[in-house]
Amino acid sequence: MPGLPFEIGPSSFTAIVGFFISLWLGCYLVTHTTHSRVAWLAILTILSLAGYFLHAVLCLHVPAVQAGFLWRRFLGWFAIPALPLWLHVTASLLPAEFARRERWFVIGMYAAAIILIGLWLFGAWTFSTASLVPLELAPPLALLAVVAALAATANLVVAQYTVRDPILKRRQRLLLIATVLGSTGAIYWSLFAAWWSPPWDPPTTLALGHSLLIAGLLTLAYGIVRQNVFLTGQWIARDALYFLFAIAAVALLYVVAIAGAWFLARALNFDALMLILVVVTGLVIVTHLLTDWVRAAWDAIFFRELRPLRAEMRFLAQEMSRHVQPEQEMQFVVESVAHLTGSPRVSLALDEGGSWAIRASTHKERIGEKADLEQTDAYFFREPLRVFDKTVGYLLLGEKSEGAGYSRQDRAWISALSARLAPMLEQARLREAATHKLAALAQEVTQIQSQEQAMHQEMQHVLAGSRPPIDRFELCEAIRYHNHPERLAELLRREGSTLAALPTVARAGPRAVPALQQCLTTAVEALRPPNNLPSLEALRARPVRIKSRRHLPSTVADYYTARLVMAGYTFEGIAEELGVSSRQAQNYFERVITRLLGFLEMRKGEIS
Repeated sequence: MPGLPFEIGPSSFTAIVGFFISLWLGCYLVTHTTHSRVAWLAILTILSLAGYFLHAVLCLHVPAVQAGFLWRRFLGWFAIPALPLWLHVTASLLPAEFARRERWFVIGMYAAAIILIGLWLFGAWTFSTASLVPLELAPPLALLAVVAALAATANLVVAQYTVRDPILKRRQRLLLIATVLGSTGAIYWSLFAAWWSPPWDPPTTLALGHSLLIAGLLTLAYGIVRQNVFLTGQWIARDALYFLFAIAAVALLYVVAIAGAWFLARALNFDALMLILVVVTGLVIVTHLLTDWVRAAWDAIFFRELRPLRAEMRFLAQEMSRHVQPEQEMQFVVESVAHLTGSPRVSLALDEGGSWAIRASTHKERIGEKADLEQTDAYFFREPLRVFDKTVGYLLLGEKSEGAGYSRQDRAWISALSARLAPMLEQARLREAATHKLAALAQEVTQIQSQEQAMHQEMQHVLAGSRPPIDRFELCEAIRYHNHPERLAELLRREGSTLAALPTVARAGPRAVPALQQCLTTAVEALRPPNNLPSLEALRARPVRIKSRRHLPSTVADYYTARLVMAGYTFEGIAEELGVSSRQAQNYFERVITRLLGFLEMRKGEIS
């Protein structure tokens, strides 16, 4: 290119383009990714390639001998970390059992890369203008590169055939194409050219290799922009277009401004460097101040269907934070979506135990039902809610009220809305799970405290030499046979019966059995919650999603367990009545006996 202090040939041009693309992709991922481990590994890989392209540009245009091969020694090693890093990315996409098998292999590749970097920096190597790498290190570097490329390709092939999600299949297919193109351009092509000795000059050979590597980067860029690779749960196509436009416009503006300042300084005999400094400083201030205004104008012109998205999402986030119960949050979401889309039938289905249960709907009678996503006529449109690589639910929409279908703009809006709703709903789910866990822990603490109290009371009776404490197993029998007077009479006639020693029972004489029944009834009624006691019918009719958690308030569970045992129910019958497992019903009964023991010990001589 005339007028420049050096000639820009094909190899220089491809290295410059590769540096800009890899640097843009790396920085874009840093500012937009969800910062998962896989995303960070991909970022480091791409920035490592940016360092390699920068090294190639400097090696092509800075006299190597005069600079003491400075760039080749201190920048050339930047390409080495990309090999184990990308291998680690592909290994992280494998199923868990495959990833565990490959863990030590990935660690070994990292160790080999670190050793080669140390040798590159501190070894006495022969650097030549004919090669970008030290000649003595070329064989081990080639071996590491080939092994890493083959292993990464194999990982993606395995992941492609083991994953079931079609969205993940599409993303991994793009990663496989990018890996094949990049490894061919950076590794296989160089080895083939060294063995074959092509008829064209070395710069052209290098340019062809760089072109294949750039094709792999462009494939990866397409995957990031259109398929959300490493950016699951975000709608970024318009952002990518905006940033590409902004980068191109700002770069062109700087080039024009610097060139204009240069020619103006030459014409007016000013200090060119000072004038360029002033112009660049002014451009920095202006471009940063106008960023938001340009973004708003861009949305208004090209993405009018997405203009209300930010305001609506801000309103949704504010309203959802006011609802304490997750059910209220989700119901508010579906009603808002129905209002915004014009669809009278909107439901929200979340994953519960391997099936999709409707947690909120504009038709409230459907809440708690299982959503059959295989029936294509059940819902006119469905949009997945994804957090990272996991589908946490679906936003299901019926046909619009006026009978019209969903346009491309409607689908774009719903996709953008779903991408922002998914993290909110996942946060609500985690908050609900934490609340239930805390409730279970509090229930366990209450149970332990009751047991400690009963043990303390028993110890006091023993130390005071008073009547013996009530036998736990005897009380269990008495509760079970509450409606069988003959069995209670047999129980009281046993030698050393602790229930027969109760004052009210001992004073009753021949009416000892009715007195014992009254004692037990009074003790069980003392377990009754003071207010808000749901009926058994309400407990049976509660939604399946709540039953699946097998959780009841401790006071409600204890009271109904005691009543049902006294009525002659088995643990299986109690489990069916309360909607819990039989094991949970047994746990409830153990807790009931502990509480009844404490009550009866405290009320000895007072129960009439």
